[in-house]
Order: sequence, then C-alpha cells, then structure tokens
Amino acid sequence: MSVSEPEDHRVELELRLSLALMVLIWGANYTVAKIALTELDPFTLAACRVILATTFLFLILKLQPRQDPLPDRRSMAQMAFLGLTGVGLNQVLFVHGLHRTVPSHSSLVIATGPIWVLLLAAVFLDEHIGVRKITGVLISFIGVIALTLSADFSIDRSRLAGDLLTLCGVLCFSIYTITSKETIVRYGILRTTAYCHLFGTLMLLPAVFFLRSPNPGIVTYRSILAVTYMGLFASATAYLIFYRGLRDIGAAKIAALSYFQPVVAILISIALGQEPLTAKIIYGGALILTGVFVVERG
Repeated sequence: MSVSEPEDHRVELELRLSLALMVLIWGANYTVAKIALTELDPFTLAACRVILATTFLFLILKLQPRQDPLPDRRSMAQMAFLGLTGVGLNQVLFVHGLHRTVPSHSSLVIATGPIWVLLLAAVFLDEHIGVRKITGVLISFIGVIALTLSADFSIDRSRLAGDLLTLCGVLCFSIYTITSKETIVRYGILRTTAYCHLFGTLMLLPAVFFLRSPNPGIVTYRSILAVTYMGLFASATAYLIFYRGLRDIGAAKIAALSYFQPVVAILISIALGQEPLTAKIIYGGALILTGVFVVERG
C-alpha cells in the first residue's frame, strides 16, 4: 500500500460524510421553510435567505488567504448566469412552490432532478449515460414515488401550481449543475459559490421591492431561526458541499443524492409525530438506496 492510499481513503470518507450532511440539511429544509412561510411571504423569505448566505460566504472569503484568481469579465457573466439559475430563480421558485403545495409533493418533484441532469449532462458535458445509470435512476424514481405516496401524495388541483413552480425550480438548478463545473475548477468552490449568491441577491432585491407582500405580519423568533438555518446551512454550507461533490464525483452522481431528501424529510415528519412509519416508507427508502448505489457504480 502506498503512502497516498490512506490519505485518499480519508479524503473520500470526508467527502461522503459531507455529502450526507448536505442531504440532511436539504431534507430538513422543507419543514423549516414551511415554518418560515407562515410568517413571511415567499419573495421576502427567498431574499433574506440569499442575503444572509451571501454575507456569510463573503465573510469566509475575506478571511481566507487569496489563492484563487479573481473572476474576469467573461467569468462574471458566467457567474451572473449561475446566480440567476441556481440561486435567484431556484430559491424563488422553491419557496413559491412550497408555499402552494406540501413537502411530500415538493420532495417528489425535486427528486426528478437527476433525470434532467443526466439528459443535460449528456448533451452539454458529454457524460456517458450507460444502462446501469438509467436503471439506477428509474429504480430510485420508483422508490421516491412509493415513498411520497405514503406521505399522502395525490393529484390535487389546488397544489398543481405549486408542483409546477417547483418543477421549474428543478430545471433551473439542473442547468446550474451542469454549467458550473468549469467555473468551479477555475475559481474554486468558495469564490464561485460566493459570487453566484451575490448575483442571486442582486437579482432578487428588485423583485422583493415590487412583489413582496404589502402587509407583512408579525415575525417571531421561529421565522428568524428558520431564515438563519436556510441562509447559513441550506444555502451557504450545503452549496459549498454540493460544489465540492460536483467537482469530485460529477454531475450525475451528485444529482442522484437528491433522492435521499424525501427520505430525510419524511423521517423528520415521523419523528415529529406528523405521520406513522409504514411499509411503503420502508421499501420506498430501500429502492432509493438501491438506485443511488447503482448510479454510483454505473
């Protein structure tokens, strides 16, 4: 065994643990966002989340020794596009969709992300889509359907608008996923994430000014804690982990991890006594794990 092998194993273990944390953060984010939406309108919530994340990311960037190059004019345009798709539009569509639907619906729609990423990556990144990857995606998607049905998923016209808004957010984040890898390699994970959030913030502020609720309600500590969680953890921390995974394991595999989010979301719901543990949750979760394993080995 070479000297570098233990180090490689340590790095791989660290990455896997970080990705598990990312899934946990995003899985809990459905419940947290729903809490915040009881007191804040969607535009205000999205803006507060992104502003807090941007401030936190640039603070970290300021404390770091300058190693990555500063973006040039062309790269600034690329980061503006990433900020539009992956931060601005994605966050607004996510909270607006969740505001009009329920977490189980939202988690199912978001779980279709790997399908869109696989298709876009095949077209724009020339990533190979083998039979095993396709099979893994299908297995996991079946598992997500079974899992989310156990959380009372149904076609409801009153929730259809929210589901469609969430789907648009998934498409935006899928485009963001497959177009950001070059920028990450050139400017590093932290700088890319910080600048994308900055541009996302600049795009959100006019929308908040003109479209937010004219009669905001009373904001309690629950919403303040929820926004803090969403900004520092669901945005800043999780995006940094996501970018590292995108750089190290590729778009298709990192996107496949979104299948774990419904598992986490429903387990949190069970822990809070909002729904019972059923057989569908058990075998739906097993299918998801199997599908992700097949995609990783594909």
